[in-house]
Amino acid sequence: MIKKSIAFIIFLTFIIAAKPVGASTIFLFASDATVSIGDKISVDLKIDSEETSINAAQATLHFSKDILSIENVSKTGSIFNFWLEEPSFSNNNGTLSFIGGGTSGYSGKSLHILKINFKVIGNGAASLYLSDGAVTASDGNGTNVLQKMGNASIISASLGAPKEAATTTATSAPLAVATSTAEVISLPTVTVLPLPQQIVRKAVKAAALPDAPKIDVPLYPEDDQWYNVIANFLAKWDLPTGISDVATAFNSNPTSNPQKSEGLFDNKFFSAPKDGVSYLHVRFKNNRGWGKTAHYKISIDTAPPASFTISPEKGWTTDYPTQKISFSASDGASGIDNYIVQIGNNSPTTTEDTSFILPLLSPGAYTIKVRAKDGASNITESTANLTITPIASPKITFVSADIYANEGNLNISGTSAANFSILLNLKNGSGQTLYSSTASAGTDGAWSARFDQPLKKGQYYIEATSKDSRGALSLPVKSNAIKAQSRPILILFGLKITETIFFLSIIVILAVVFFAGWFANRLWRKKVGSRVMLAERDVSNACDIIQSDAEMLSSLVKKTKVGVKKGATDGAKLKYLAERIRDNIAKMRAYILENIKEIKD
Repeated sequence: MIKKSIAFIIFLTFIIAAKPVGASTIFLFASDATVSIGDKISVDLKIDSEETSINAAQATLHFSKDILSIENVSKTGSIFNFWLEEPSFSNNNGTLSFIGGGTSGYSGKSLHILKINFKVIGNGAASLYLSDGAVTASDGNGTNVLQKMGNASIISASLGAPKEAATTTATSAPLAVATSTAEVISLPTVTVLPLPQQIVRKAVKAAALPDAPKIDVPLYPEDDQWYNVIANFLAKWDLPTGISDVATAFNSNPTSNPQKSEGLFDNKFFSAPKDGVSYLHVRFKNNRGWGKTAHYKISIDTAPPASFTISPEKGWTTDYPTQKISFSASDGASGIDNYIVQIGNNSPTTTEDTSFILPLLSPGAYTIKVRAKDGASNITESTANLTITPIASPKITFVSADIYANEGNLNISGTSAANFSILLNLKNGSGQTLYSSTASAGTDGAWSARFDQPLKKGQYYIEATSKDSRGALSLPVKSNAIKAQSRPILILFGLKITETIFFLSIIVILAVVFFAGWFANRLWRKKVGSRVMLAERDVSNACDIIQSDAEMLSSLVKKTKVGVKKGATDGAKLKYLAERIRDNIAKMRAYILENIKEIKD
């Protein structure tokens, strides 16, 4: 198992790139669901790619070795054309394994891988299931897009046993998507078909033979279209009141007229059609007899178109910016409907022509994909790698390094090959193109250009690319940085003073003056504060001394004895004067200190 997986991974590195990843299914398609001992039965191994382009697959098939024995394995009609591990089987172990791949990418609903031819050697339900599966998208990375694998069962009954008693088998065969609004009803490809449900009623007498039925096949809704889906399908029709019998047939004869009545029913399941054109025939009978037969064509094509190559007009490595590529695929059944061309990650283009003119391409590497789609929507894809080489790049010899904002006047000049056109793109610092212009080089190769569009302040650069008469381009070259700044108000000693610098200078000067004033005031207040403190101290001390002397005087007056008449009056005055001096000193102290404090604040 490990060696097999490693080999498969190595194998994937040689696969060609193609399409985005989706989901795929590996399933089994049996030619019959019930058999007897000695019968031979074929089982096809197929892939539903779910519209994903694939180019490799691996799987191991397990089968009931007591009931089935592989006689041979056929690779005829396989989409794979080389095998890392050839299909090999062991009847003793009941296994078959393979690893295959193709040089192209393929897409379809029933892509054929292998046909396995069994011989029935025992009775019972023979189970078939797949393991170790992988389906890789042709995306260059070998991405496994396998989503599910379909199992199956084949019933082997004894001779003479009723095969109708067999039960359903396949468990996950894919169903188709109808192109109409009708419900798609189908059974897996290896299911025993149920008998039609009979309708019991009394027929009304008719005056004429019945008309041909109108057949509705939800899985194959248009009888003039090709389909790539193989599955047991349901057909329906309306029964007029006079119909008493229905006869059907499904074969490759476009004019069959079934005549054997199968009863009365309005729908029936039929076995899956094979590749090619088949016809469903339905006929009604009434009391007048059998009417006309309705013939419904079912066209099946599960084989994708044959591999093809893409041919360039100028080569896969060239300096031609555009060229014609040619391609032609063949399809033996439904024919080629159209081609889908895709360059790199650009949107694909659909064409019915076998050639395509590529758009003008810049220098670089491109993956060219061409998908051939047949009438049944099977697709084969081819890829090629295209490299566009650049022509000589121009040289920039001068560019205005400094310009004034909102004025333009940006000049650039340089040299290139003679008579080249120079494509110029003015870009901002983020690389966004603001303006474009074209200059023409003369016979001497000199060129020049001017951008007069006003620019905001900031940094810019110019990107220059050469272009010749064919439209071929060079790699772009970048100029030195270009600075757009405001025009100065005046120039002092060679220094450019712009509005911004001027106003900033005023603001700075005002800020310096304000700070200097604030700092000087703070120093002055600090100095004044020191002097006020000294004044407060000296005033307070002087007042204390005078007040002390006044108190001493008042005390002395109280102790001194003076005369009764005149002395009494003088003594009272002296006492009054001493007390008044003491009160005034207190008021003076309070007044002077209060004024000094106001000076400090």
